Amino acid sequence: MVREGRIVADGRPQALMNEPPDDYVRELMATPHRQAERLRALDNPAPKPQ
Repeated sequence: MVREGRIVADGRPQALMNEPPDDYVRELMATPHRQAERLRALDNPAPKPQ
């Protein structure tokens, strides 16, 4: 992974997800998961109270 032109992490995606070396890598690796959660919420809206 590169940040501001410098390599900040190197490794397999699973390893970076399980043991991110810093908060930047942790946040970046979590982004696809958050996006998937948002899409699921849009696809399955909460029922309206009656």
